[in-house]
Amino acid sequence: RELLAHPVEERMGSETKLLKSLSRKGIIGEAATLDDILGLTVENLLDRRLQSMVKNKGLAPTIHKARQIVTHGHIKVRDRVITIPGYLVMNEEEPTVRVREGSRIAAAQPEAPAQ
Repeated sequence: RELLAHPVEERMGSETKLLKSLSRKGIIGEAATLDDILGLTVENLLDRRLQSMVKNKGLAPTIHKARQIVTHGHIKVRDRVITIPGYLVMNEEEPTVRVREGSRIAAAQPEAPAQ
């Protein structure tokens, strides 16, 4: 809200940085405006957490199990094992969230259908 109080010329640089940052994090869309930021909810941020991604991708049946799977080192993002359930997954990282190879969880997961 404070940013909106500044004259347009003054706020353009800060506004652009903020919009790009939130877009890169997947919190808002690329075509979002400053008004869209004001409409964000806590759920928008919580959905970007690794434990939420694991649950939403079907790698865990519940959010509690997702948290356990993450903290026990069964999940990889890109090529790194992440053990922090609150890790904010960037947009470009989202497709790389998967069960670590060799994990007991991987053996229990059904094979993904061929595309």
